[in-house]
Amino acid sequence: MKTIKKIIFYFLILYSFKCLAYELNPLEKTINIFGGTSSKYDEFIDEGGLNYISDWYGINISAYSLTFDESDDVINISLTTRLAPTSPKEIRRVINTICDFKEKDWEIKNTAGFVAGQAENQYCFASYMPYKKTFRSIFIERLVAVSNKPDVEKIVSDNSNENLKNSINAVTSDGRKVTLKVDGTWEFVKSGKTDDINLETGIEIEIIKIRQHDLIDSCMITIKTTNNLKKNIQGMNISFISYDEDGEYYSEVRTMVDVIRKGKSFIKEWYTDGHCNEGYKNYLELQEVSWCEIGGERINDEDCYDLVSISPNSILKIVK
Repeated sequence: MKTIKKIIFYFLILYSFKCLAYELNPLEKTINIFGGTSSKYDEFIDEGGLNYISDWYGINISAYSLTFDESDDVINISLTTRLAPTSPKEIRRVINTICDFKEKDWEIKNTAGFVAGQAENQYCFASYMPYKKTFRSIFIERLVAVSNKPDVEKIVSDNSNENLKNSINAVTSDGRKVTLKVDGTWEFVKSGKTDDINLETGIEIEIIKIRQHDLIDSCMITIKTTNNLKKNIQGMNISFISYDEDGEYYSEVRTMVDVIRKGKSFIKEWYTDGHCNEGYKNYLELQEVSWCEIGGERINDEDCYDLVSISPNSILKIVK
């Protein structure tokens, strides 16, 4: 009888540890396309944000941004992490479990050390790519309702060696797509004609909200960026200069825009210095657009700047 009790006791202990393994930390609950909400985001910021915890499924996060839908649920997330020690394989491992991707779903691009990947299924669209010299950006967008999330319970290490079981999509150094087969052979992927970038449609920027965040003493500016091009935007940096009510220089505002698919919009709330009633009463001036990648190609800063147009609004004037 004592032996049976001991077995039950140790079983309960092991079961408790198993249950604990499923518990998400506050950052993972916040940056979560199938459970994150604006209220969880406010709670996380109140606790100290990334200064409180920066571990996201084993990946150390340097910066992030969230976009919420009409129900205040997280619909897409943008993350920044250092190139080392996080590997592309580790990033895919996490995203595969969140979105129920398989390794064969990824389209991998490796050109002159530029390693990037993207994948899409009925649940998510996701991508990762280098950002500046020492960082990597990660983007995940939810394509279904939160209630239709995949049946995934926890993040686990990828020991399945699935790469050996499935063909892999890759890109050659000259940009041609190929399929690497499990038998060691390969073939070029047939693809349709890609439309050129249309300079007349461009990228539209619009301010949709301004609010004062007294807790962190910051003016929050929400800007909507719409991709009217015929290609996906993989990322770009946008910087503005703000002027106070006297027309004097107040501060510089910088942000990183992540993946925006053609015909879609990216809404991001920016943290800025100072109070809304002090430095953001007059106007913002679009200063620079840099690190611009469209359709998998780097676009020089001047051409990317020319692609951007400003949408008039009644909240805060933007000039170019």
